Amino acid sequence: MSTDYSWIKLHNEISQYILDNFKDNHKGLIETLKAIGETKNLTDKSVKGKEYPLEDIDPFTFLSFFNKYSNPINRGSQFRKLKAYWKLKSAVPTEYLGVPTMYGQKVWLFAYSYERKNNDISILWKLFDQTVANNIDEDIFNAALKIKQTGITALTQHMFCVSPNTYLPFDVISHIIPWTLRHDISC
Repeated sequence: MSTDYSWIKLHNEISQYILDNFKDNHKGLIETLKAIGETKNLTDKSVKGKEYPLEDIDPFTFLSFFNKYSNPINRGSQFRKLKAYWKLKSAVPTEYLGVPTMYGQKVWLFAYSYERKNNDISILWKLFDQTVANNIDEDIFNAALKIKQTGITALTQHMFCVSPNTYLPFDVISHIIPWTLRHDISC
């Protein structure tokens, strides 16, 4: 059995790069997706049936575009494109042990604009920043849980992808689990 968890270094570098370069330039993440060939799921809707190009995105959703591939070859291909585009230093792994695969047709952690609250994406940005800093504010976490298209499973899976040494992903919740439950993996 393989024990290659090198994806952690790449995810950590990507997360920090996002904070350093896109905190005030959300459209830059959308442009990055387009530049590396991601074309699906980049259309928003103002009212049912009226489509327009996506204008805002959060970092968790950005990472979903890469973790939607269950095949490690496809996932690696997209990460290699990102690495070249952003000139990242971390190696692109060949395996993604423990990384949850996001549902390809539901990569967004927010709803279309006609169902979205004005601060939904900003809440996800705050939570992303806090996840990287390992300093989660309970109110922000709970506000993120109330965003349409987001739930405990999706949210904790994304937090784990951003900071796998700190947070656990939950696939099934049969009882209330404290939001502060954390784990530590030595890598």
